[in-house]
Amino acid sequence: MIREIGEKRESLKAREIGFEGIEGKFKIEQIKFLGAGSEARVFQCRFFGPEKEIEIIVSERHSGDAPQVFISNLICYLIDEYARKKGEYQHQHVPTPIGVCKEIPGYLYKSGYLYKYVKGEEYFPWDYYTKEDEEGKATKLNEWREFVGFFSNAGIEMGYDTADAEDGRISKNIISKDYDYSELLKTGQLSPHWMRIDYGSTSIRISPEKLTKFIEENREDLREKLGWKAEFLEHLVSLKKEEPEIQETKLLERAEFLKRHLEEILKE
Repeated sequence: MIREIGEKRESLKAREIGFEGIEGKFKIEQIKFLGAGSEARVFQCRFFGPEKEIEIIVSERHSGDAPQVFISNLICYLIDEYARKKGEYQHQHVPTPIGVCKEIPGYLYKSGYLYKYVKGEEYFPWDYYTKEDEEGKATKLNEWREFVGFFSNAGIEMGYDTADAEDGRISKNIISKDYDYSELLKTGQLSPHWMRIDYGSTSIRISPEKLTKFIEENREDLREKLGWKAEFLEHLVSLKKEEPEIQETKLLERAEFLKRHLEEILKE
């Protein structure tokens, strides 16, 4: 959910996204500033590729480690796709990462990473109460257990930082598309139409060693299920063993993968 801030326009300059290795081929232009959440700003944009352009709503999260956050989001995005193709669960639960904005002279933020905007409500109760119950009952978020379990096996703790710091009964960093408290009271469940957001280092925990082992043990199946993306995933995972300041440089060694990723977004 975003706070509406009227028709105010931010910078309408075309902003290059991705990285220098694909410079000039993909641009994003802000059409309208839609609002802001706790850490991200939301824009209606035009997304330009070499041969096609689309309109898209994006979230822009600003931080000094934007490239590293983008890489973490992209790793999880590909593992989420792998899990669905394996039949572990059905729905997408990791938002689509788009790229990293370059600095604009005079712009407030030096850099930010972009992902497709996720519509819905962030805060729902992990426990709910009815008139008949004195003690709360645990909310069943459909596909949550399968999602967290699969990622945990891959060395990524997606359940971390998903409860409010002041009230652990309330969710955090999970956007529920069609949250309805009255329906929760009737069924005790929430639909599987949700996304796990925030891929900063303080929000998800990634074990590079365990993740590498997961890739090695599933390499053939990954290639069968993901095709070229399996090699891209393996390259991204290798970056997690590097110092943060050189991850972006090494990512550019396989810029052709970023190009193919962005081309897929344009086709959606």
